[in-house]
Amino acid sequence: MMTAQIIKPASPINGKRLSITFSKQIDAKIPTFLLFVNDPKCAHFTYLRYIENQIRQNYDFSGTPINLVLKNKNKKEEK
Repeated sequence: MMTAQIIKPASPINGKRLSITFSKQIDAKIPTFLLFVNDPKCAHFTYLRYIENQIRQNYDFSGTPINLVLKNKNKKEEK
């Protein structure tokens, strides 16, 4: 996940840039990944699609739906 951010950082939204601090897979039936971020409101759908595609390429999830759950690293807020 960190490599994906380095290769292509998120575009700023309202002056803030999305930063993924930590990620982990929380479900296996439908692969679901929990991403701890600085602000879920900064996550544009195109960047989330990019992250999803990076997961597919690096971990062989081709043809499988992937869910991304964003959680504010400072609060208990989900998107």
